[in-house]
Parts: sequence; C-alpha cells; structure tokens
Amino acid sequence: MNDMENLIGFMQQKAELFLNKNAEFAPFGAYIDRAGEITSIAGYSEKGSSLEIYETLLRGVEQDLQDENIRASAIGMDGRIDGMDVLVIEIFLSKEEKYQAIYPYIIEGYQVKFKERI
Repeated sequence: MNDMENLIGFMQQKAELFLNKNAEFAPFGAYIDRAGEITSIAGYSEKGSSLEIYETLLRGVEQDLQDENIRASAIGMDGRIDGMDVLVIEIFLSKEEKYQAIYPYIIEGYQVKFKERI
C-alpha cells in the first residue's frame, strides 16, 4: 500500500469512528509526513459550523504544506450525493495540487461499510 492509500484508509477509519459515536461528523483532517507517519489534525466538534471548521482546517493545510517534511494533507467531510451518504476526502499535495476522493458508505449496526470510490 502506498502513502496516499494509507492516508485514505486512515481518513476512512476516523470517519467510521465518528459515525459510530455520533452518527455524523464535522470536517476533520490529517497529514502524512515523508516517513509515512500519519497525524490527525482535528476531530468532531459540536462547536462552530461545518463551514467554519472546514475553513480552519484549510488554513492549517496551507501551513502544513509549507513544512518540507509533510508530504500531503487531507480534509474529510460528510456529504450526500444522489441520495447516498458519502465521505469526501480532499487531498492536498501542494497549494496548487488538490485531489478529491468520494466514497459512498452505509451503516449496518455498528459497522460502516465504504463502497468503491466514485
């Protein structure tokens, strides 16, 4: 598994934890360094709107990417597309390079199942 797959897997695990605990989640983030270590940036918060949390995380991404040791930074958000619940992951490799991965999910009991990326 490469570093980006590890980062996506980490983001899915964090989303699953939040969904199991709260049945929803606010935007959250993480970054991966050159050694492949992943660090969580933020988590679920009942304070502030999702937009305010996202904007705070986005400012953090800009700071993260100034650190030569940080390979990529990511923000995960809860969303809905075509009636499906989705995890939207924005991955930033630089200020100019941003990728988006969208994973539909379903919750069955205490298990979150992610489907193929759309």
